[in-house]
Amino acid sequence: MPTRRSFLTAGLGGLAALYAGTAGARRAEAASQLVVTRGQINHIAVDDETLFWTERGSMNRLRSMPKGGGQITELAFDPLRDRQGFFVNYVHLQQLDDMLYWTRQRVGFADHWSIQTMGKGGGTATSIFPEDVGINPMYLDGWRAGGGQIAAITKHPLPLSIVSSTQLAGFDSKKAKWAELIDIATFPKKLFILAGDDTFVYVRGVTADGATEIGRISPFDGPDSYETLYSTRGTDADLTEIGAVDKTALYFWSRKNGGSDTLNALPIDGGNPARYYTLPLGSGLTADGKNIYWSTGQRIYRAPATGGGQPEVVTKGVFRVATVGGLAIDDTSIYFAQQVDGRFAIAQVPK
Repeated sequence: MPTRRSFLTAGLGGLAALYAGTAGARRAEAASQLVVTRGQINHIAVDDETLFWTERGSMNRLRSMPKGGGQITELAFDPLRDRQGFFVNYVHLQQLDDMLYWTRQRVGFADHWSIQTMGKGGGTATSIFPEDVGINPMYLDGWRAGGGQIAAITKHPLPLSIVSSTQLAGFDSKKAKWAELIDIATFPKKLFILAGDDTFVYVRGVTADGATEIGRISPFDGPDSYETLYSTRGTDADLTEIGAVDKTALYFWSRKNGGSDTLNALPIDGGNPARYYTLPLGSGLTADGKNIYWSTGQRIYRAPATGGGQPEVVTKGVFRVATVGGLAIDDTSIYFAQQVDGRFAIAQVPK
């Protein structure tokens, strides 16, 4: 799956599987292009007024532009190679209050990942999560905004001035400080971040006795707030796939060993998940309370958040790499990247 590949080398290839009769017949919407660039667009985020994206071309750039069009603002940039000869790449974006956070990848004999931050209006970029502290690769299964903080999976947490047994840490931007959230004893085998909302960070991992467990934690309430939402025997083969959450359910992909890929909905406060669809795994799972959205191959799909019916194709011609960290949506539109005639574009399509 694309979540385990280097964004430095990933291209347009990807899932070729079609939905073999499960996709609805609704005609795909035509997209309108908002901006065209020479650089590869790695990820897009959006707030009420502005588009933000990471781009790799002649330089690595973090850029913004009004959603209605206008001047592009260069927020941060890095050369393609640093002074040590390492390739540099900007990857995934998250936003929290008036701040942007993104991962910076350096590639030499090994990958080195850090988390950078900057105000949405620009300024000086600072590093809040040093290189080689977290998992590798550090996509959004390894860090994201949730519960009012930035949460990150840690492998070598001592540089964060927290105890060495910390497996999930939370960064309080007001205190500019990391704190322990989940100890490695809870998930000694594997742990990944599944989703985040205004209150919680949702995780999925493998416990000491081999169970696959989904749980949630409130970063501001600390380690004692962790609660199990669902547990099942056996190991899920797609723990690294990111999920989505709304006020009703937590949505996630599942690929059981020897079984089919399924899209599932778990009640927000726990219980037994409903199996919505048996489909090839998609990337960029996103929810808005009414529908769930994802990308497979070069298409974006939509399905009711309550399940039922058939998934519908929203649009085609999607650059898959930019969907891996989740789709950018607002109240009316989906924003995504396209590759056209050797250039890249950010396009908009109605939800």
